[in-house]
Amino acid sequence: MRKPDDTTWQFGAHGFGPDAHTLTADMLDLLTVWEHHHRYRPGPTITVHPTGMHLPESDGPQLFVTRRHTTITVTWPASGKPQ
Repeated sequence: MRKPDDTTWQFGAHGFGPDAHTLTADMLDLLTVWEHHHRYRPGPTITVHPTGMHLPESDGPQLFVTRRHTTITVTWPASGKPQ
């Protein structure tokens, strides 16, 4: 993040290595989706579940982070008009 002036913050991405361009392009695409569909909506719900448990389903986007003993879920509300 950088602050080009007193009223603006700017977020960007810079990658390294052989897949740097793909990584930064994906990151900027995700930021654009967030800006258009999630910025003014409720934030995600984050839960931790023991390995082997049934994971919650959602109509909204979900991220699963699988670890040795747990799975962390990050679930966003389904997109729609801001409330």
